[in-house]
Amino acid sequence: MSKIHQPPSKIGEYLQSLNNSRGLGAQVVFQTTLPENPATWKEIGAEWPPEIKKALRSQGIHSFYQHQAQAIDLIRNKFFMRNPQEFINRVPEATVINPHNPQILTQHLECAAAELPLKIDEPLANEKNAVKTLEQFEKSGILLRSSDNRDLYARRKTPTVM
Repeated sequence: MSKIHQPPSKIGEYLQSLNNSRGLGAQVVFQTTLPENPATWKEIGAEWPPEIKKALRSQGIHSFYQHQAQAIDLIRNKFFMRNPQEFINRVPEATVINPHNPQILTQHLECAAAELPLKIDEPLANEKNAVKTLEQFEKSGILLRSSDNRDLYARRKTPTVM
């Protein structure tokens, strides 16, 4: 294969190294550089759930590249709508969280209290970060203490901690 001029870049260097490779170079049968296209954007639309829009905007994301938006729409609107069992039967992804991380702990305490009362004598509730957060949540009315002072309950059953 003849030498192809590549613009100087890491990708160009990588492609050139593949072309020059003893094992892979002979397997390259065609290579071309496509002209640059201007980016096309799609705003996050009204059809998006408010929680997702809020989370994206909090990260400074207000629009997607057109191809990203199309892919998301295809997945959300077509695949799972046509194959609901794929969604229902899907094994959840494994999640690893560190309950000692103050940000994670803070965001999960209200949600945990909405599921079950938080026991004041639980070891996690007595850690430094948890004690401070629980006190703040109680002062602000996010959590309510039981009359026997043993439990904390979430004021709302469906908290939206962000």
